[in-house]
Amino acid sequence: MGNSSMAQPKISVIIPTYNSERTIEKCLISIVSQNYPNLEVLIVDNGSRDRTISICKKFSVKIIESKQNIVGLSRQIGVEESTGDICAFIDSDVILPSKTWLSQMETHFYDKTPHAIAGVFSLGLSDESQPAPIRLMITTDSRRDPPKVVSSDNYFPVGTGHTMILKSVILKLGGFKRDLHYGDDLELTDRVLAAGYCFIYDGTLKSYHLYAENWLALLKKMLRNYRIEAAQGYPKNASASPRILLSDFIVIPSMSKAIQGFKRDKDQVWFLFPVAHFLRAIILLFYKQSNV
Repeated sequence: MGNSSMAQPKISVIIPTYNSERTIEKCLISIVSQNYPNLEVLIVDNGSRDRTISICKKFSVKIIESKQNIVGLSRQIGVEESTGDICAFIDSDVILPSKTWLSQMETHFYDKTPHAIAGVFSLGLSDESQPAPIRLMITTDSRRDPPKVVSSDNYFPVGTGHTMILKSVILKLGGFKRDLHYGDDLELTDRVLAAGYCFIYDGTLKSYHLYAENWLALLKKMLRNYRIEAAQGYPKNASASPRILLSDFIVIPSMSKAIQGFKRDKDQVWFLFPVAHFLRAIILLFYKQSNV
C-alpha cells in the first residue's frame, strides 16, 4: 500500500442491514465517532421492514437498498459502490468502543510479513453491560486464539464482522459470492488465503459484538454458524481437528470456570452453551473435512 508516512488511504465502511433497529444506531454512533480523517459509510439494506432505514437517515451515510436479503450480494454491492482503497466490513450489531479503532487497524497494512497483507481483523468481545448469553458465548468460545498472521499454512477462519480488506484484493479474486445467504465472508477469505495473501490479527482492539439478545436466538445463530463452517471444511488444518473436536465434546477447564460465574446470574439456562458446543462437534463429524 505504500509508505505509512503518506496520506492515509480512504476507508469505506460497509454495513449490511436487515431489520437492525435494535443495534444499528449504537453501531453508527461508534463509527461516525472514529477519528479517521478519510472515511465513508455505506449501508446496504436488505429490505428491512422496521425502523432501520429511518434510523440510518439520521447519520451522514450512503444508503443502498438491495431489496434481496442475501448477505453475500449485499457485501458485494457495498464493495462495488465504495470509493475507498480499504473496505471495512462491520456488522450492524457491532460497536467500536474506541475512537481510534479504524486508524489503529489501518496501520497493520504496513506490517512486515512473509505474505502480502490482504486484511486485518479483530474478534468480537463483550462487557458487563451485554446480556448474559452474549458474554457466555464469547467467554467460553474455544476458537478465540488466532495467530498473529493468518495464512494458508497457518489457518484460522476469518469472518467479516469487524474486518478490513483491501478493495483491490476483493475485486481481483471476484468478490463475494452473490448467491450465498450465509458464510459468504468465510468463503471469500478462504480464497484470499489460498491466493497467497495473509490477514493480520489485532488482539488489542476491542469490538463489541451484540449477536443476540436472548438464549434461543443465540443458540440458533451458533448452530447456523457451526453448520456453515463445517460445510466449508473448517478446520482446514487436519492436525487441529482432534483438538477442536475434543474441546467441543467436553467442557474444558476454561469453560468450566466461566460457567461457574454465570451460574450466579438470574438466567439459569447457562447449560445451553456446552450443549451447543457438543452439537457443534456432532455437526463437524458428519461433514466431510477438506484440507488446504
